[in-house]
Amino acid sequence: MSPDEYLKAKVTSPLSERALRSRVRLLTLGVTATVMVHTNLVPTQIEGLGIAFSKSDQQNLVFLLLILLAYCLVSFAVTTLADLHAARWKQKAHVEQELDREDIIKSSKNWPELSAKLTDIVYPLEADKSLVRRLRDYRLSIDIIVPLIVGLYGTGALVWYLYSEA
Repeated sequence: MSPDEYLKAKVTSPLSERALRSRVRLLTLGVTATVMVHTNLVPTQIEGLGIAFSKSDQQNLVFLLLILLAYCLVSFAVTTLADLHAARWKQKAHVEQELDREDIIKSSKNWPELSAKLTDIVYPLEADKSLVRRLRDYRLSIDIIVPLIVGLYGTGALVWYLYSEA
């Protein structure tokens, strides 16, 4: 992986397709839970099917939504952590690829040479640090932090609803 390819990968989304699907489920359930609690839209009946929900059925429905939301929250967190670790391993693999074993063995006795070689390899990966870091941070906040906040808020809202209705 060239330094340019690495910087491009660092700015693009670090999430895999599985994490993106998990993020969509988390956002959908989190927003649904928040809307249900804040607008008191827990269904009392479904006229088209002729189903009426008692108070305990409503609480069971909210509890099931809470379990689904908690599962999606944990699933998203785990897949995101795995994807972030994979991105770090890509950087490490690039550095190891650039340093062949002979250079490491030869330079390991001479620390300044090894340090200079590592700087030559790693510095292009961190070129234009401020812009790349800001873009990466914006991506992380949009792709990871916002869904986690929505999921946690929805979970808290459902727990609050269950305890306030009990």
